[in-house]
Amino acid sequence: MLGKLIETNVKITTKVGFRGLFTGSADKTDPLASYGTNLIKGLSKAGLSAYDIAWSQILPTAGAMVPNQAQVFAQAVDYYLSPPGAAHLEQIHETALSPSTKESDALLLGYAMEGIRLAGTFGSYREATQDDVIVEDDGREVPVRRGDRVFVSFVSAAKDPENFPRPEEVNPLRPLDSYIHYGLGPHACLGRAASQVALTEMFRTLFRKKNLRRVPGPQGILKKVPRPGGFFVYMKEDWGQIWPFPVSMKVMWDEE
Repeated sequence: MLGKLIETNVKITTKVGFRGLFTGSADKTDPLASYGTNLIKGLSKAGLSAYDIAWSQILPTAGAMVPNQAQVFAQAVDYYLSPPGAAHLEQIHETALSPSTKESDALLLGYAMEGIRLAGTFGSYREATQDDVIVEDDGREVPVRRGDRVFVSFVSAAKDPENFPRPEEVNPLRPLDSYIHYGLGPHACLGRAASQVALTEMFRTLFRKKNLRRVPGPQGILKKVPRPGGFFVYMKEDWGQIWPFPVSMKVMWDEE
C-alpha cells in the first residue's frame, strides 16, 4: 500500500508537475519539500520510471535512513543538553530562531554534525575480499584474511585529530566532507543530502524552543550502557531490555 502510494505521488510529480498526495507543507520555501520534488524530477530525467523511483530509490532510502536519522538526532540532542555541549545551546537557539538562509542552514547543520560526531555510536561489519594487513595508528599490524569479518569503528575515526583538529571541541565550521557518517566517494548513500537537509530542519524545529531542557528526574536521562571502543547500547524506558536505538529521553521547553 505504501509503495503504491509513493509510486502514485511520483507519477503526479513527474507527469503533471503537481505535488503528490499527503506530502505535507506546500510552502515553496520549505527545504525538505523542494528537495524531494527536485530529487524525483532529477531521477525521472535520468531515465528512471515512476516504478523504479518509488521501489528502488525512495523506499529503500527511507527504510535505511529514518531509523538512523532518529538515532543520530537523539544522540546530538543528548550531547547539547549535557555539560560538554551545553555551552553552545544559546548560539544554536539564536541560529534556529533566525530566518533560513544559506549561512544559518550551514551553521545549524554544522552543529548537528558535530553533535553526531562527538556523541554518535557508529560502526560497520565488512567481509574482507582479499588478504591484507591493517596498520594501526600505534604501528601495530593486524593481519586480515579473505573471508574475515572486520568491524570498522567510526567512533575512533570521528575523533581522529588529523581529520578533526582539536577533536574534543565543537566547531560547526568544519568541512562537511570530513564527516564519514554517510559513506565516502562512490559509497556515499543516496540519502546523504536529504538527511542533511532533514537534520537542519529538525534542529531548527527543536532548538528554537525557549529554554529547551531535559524533563526532571530519570525520564530526562538517555539510558545507555557503555561498550568497548566508545560504543553504547541503549535501554528501553522500563530499563528492562537493551535496544539499539535511543528511546528513553524526554525533553521540555517553555511556551511562548
